[in-house]
Amino acid sequence: MRLKGFIFSVAVLLLAGCGQQHDAESLVKDFMKQNLKEPSAISSVEFERIDSTKRLNDSIVTEIRAFASKSKRYRKDIKYPPEAVEKTLIILRVGYRLNGEECSDTYYLNKNLTRVVAFKNN
Repeated sequence: MRLKGFIFSVAVLLLAGCGQQHDAESLVKDFMKQNLKEPSAISSVEFERIDSTKRLNDSIVTEIRAFASKSKRYRKDIKYPPEAVEKTLIILRVGYRLNGEECSDTYYLNKNLTRVVAFKNN
């Protein structure tokens, strides 16, 4: 009986993790589609597994956003939500080809996976 409960618990955790991964990927895809200068030129998108960090604060996020505004691949006028940065952020790295060039970015998402807090070109 305990074994069945354990297996059920593991299955629930795996499914929940897969759901978060999918939600994070969808959020980043939408962000890229809205903010890349040439979203139709993107191909071969590959996502890494989501992770989390507690190492970023408001000032670091402000610096990351300022650096990202100089990106040649993204629009300069990206709007971010005005809320304060949460203590824990979700990290998602993405690799892709843009006009045949290999690119990769790191995205920082809020814990509920409802908004992109910042991103940086790698």
